[in-house]
Amino acid sequence: MPIVKLGTTNYQPDAASYENKNCRLFDALSLTRLLCLIPPRTSLSLPPGIFTRPPFNQPARVYDYKSERKCDRHVNVFKDCIRSVQDVSPCGFAALKVTALGNPALLERMSDTIDEVKRLFGKFDERGEGVVGRDEFVRCYEHYFHADEERLAEILRTLDPQGTGAVDYIAFADTLTPCALPAFTLKCRDAGPLALATPSADEVALMKRAAQRLRALASEARDRSTKLLVDAEHGKFQPAIDALVLELQREFNDVERTERPVVFNTYQCYLKDAPERIATDLRRSERFGFHFAAKLVRGAYMVHERERAKRLNRPSPIHDTVCDTHCCYDDAVDLLLRRRARRRNGKNDPRTEVVIATHNEASVARVVRVMHGRAGPRPRRRRRPLRPI
Repeated sequence: MPIVKLGTTNYQPDAASYENKNCRLFDALSLTRLLCLIPPRTSLSLPPGIFTRPPFNQPARVYDYKSERKCDRHVNVFKDCIRSVQDVSPCGFAALKVTALGNPALLERMSDTIDEVKRLFGKFDERGEGVVGRDEFVRCYEHYFHADEERLAEILRTLDPQGTGAVDYIAFADTLTPCALPAFTLKCRDAGPLALATPSADEVALMKRAAQRLRALASEARDRSTKLLVDAEHGKFQPAIDALVLELQREFNDVERTERPVVFNTYQCYLKDAPERIATDLRRSERFGFHFAAKLVRGAYMVHERERAKRLNRPSPIHDTVCDTHCCYDDAVDLLLRRRARRRNGKNDPRTEVVIATHNEASVARVVRVMHGRAGPRPRRRRRPLRPI
């Protein structure tokens, strides 16, 4: 059964408006058996230790050996948490923050890289259809990169192994990962945004170390029959976190290795892009054959995200109204619970598991109705449709 998590949160004052002020708070222990023990974040105020030398004459970036040692120590703290969950509540949950396992400055850098790859796909996908035809891809690739016929044919075989004649965003992002990107940007015709966002060899090595720490924790959770909830964090870190979680899910939620998922990602439904991210990750789970596992929250960083967007002169990533956020949350719950109910129950069919993490009374009541098949349509409200990118 889906897990319903109810209780207090550490919302900032403005974010509290996203929750029903008259809601009743319930004791969630019997429902979730959730243990969240978060070690302190990595310090960024330590002496420099690693100096990277990125391509294209970018300014050097500094990552600290002491921060790395702290991250290694945090792995042991998290392992103790996972063992404590097993001792207190077999088959329970442990939560973690990725910023405790990798330098936050590095996570922000990797997020910028992932965002630039997404923007590059948008340039290829001029009609905004989410799919690029073979001829269109070749034309755009030759516009941005130097490539001989043999190299281009190899890239197309990787992006379109079934020979469908089309490339979609999932295949594109799966190929142009931060670790693989340097091999592509070496062929850039100009030092544009993607080339400037390309990680250096040192940064790639550090990112792999962060991934190894996460993998060690996922392995511990699997061996202890504990589920790992990866928390959402500030938007400037989230693309990197999502990429790391996806890598874990493809291994530890693989339908051929386990009947139930081990690793859960968190989706903040006060974000305007939450529907697209959920829909795209559902498609990823089907394509790559892993169980989709999610924790749904409204979100806890509204003030920070709006202030950062204003400072950078960007549109706010937060929904404009509380009504839009409620709609987004309820739509996501409906989609995932109904998808769970429609599972074909084949041995290798991906499962859908979801933690409904809210203390909003109306949302909880609707979840119960959906679970019992009694949920009628909600009143029509303006909302963003759930569609893949």
